[in-house]
Amino acid sequence: MGNLKSRVAYLQGLVAGLEMPEDDREGRILSGIVDVLSAFANQVEELESAHANLENYVENLDEDLYALESEIYHDTEDADQEGYVEIECPECRTMVSVDPDVLEDEDMGPVVCPNCGEEVAFYGGDTAATGDDVV
Repeated sequence: MGNLKSRVAYLQGLVAGLEMPEDDREGRILSGIVDVLSAFANQVEELESAHANLENYVENLDEDLYALESEIYHDTEDADQEGYVEIECPECRTMVSVDPDVLEDEDMGPVVCPNCGEEVAFYGGDTAATGDDVV
């Protein structure tokens, strides 16, 4: 906002060109107003600089976060879906992903829907998904 500072400097020149005595009321008022405007212009310039620095910092953080998310979630997205069996909960109709190896283990208890807590499948058999459900 260099334009603001130059405009205040112009006003300072105009006030100085009036050659009003310092002890004159109008002279003191004009001088005080121009001084306050100058302080505002300096403060605005500092705020703009701080804002630009923060904006740059946030952009860098965003880029770093995006890179981390891509690195972390890209690897897990594919692994999450491969070879899992999708079973629909009979109670709330939520799709539950289950590892087929878990369904074959008879020592485990029933598969429970994480949404409603209803039993979705029994390990080793009763309502376990068929091979057609493999994603």
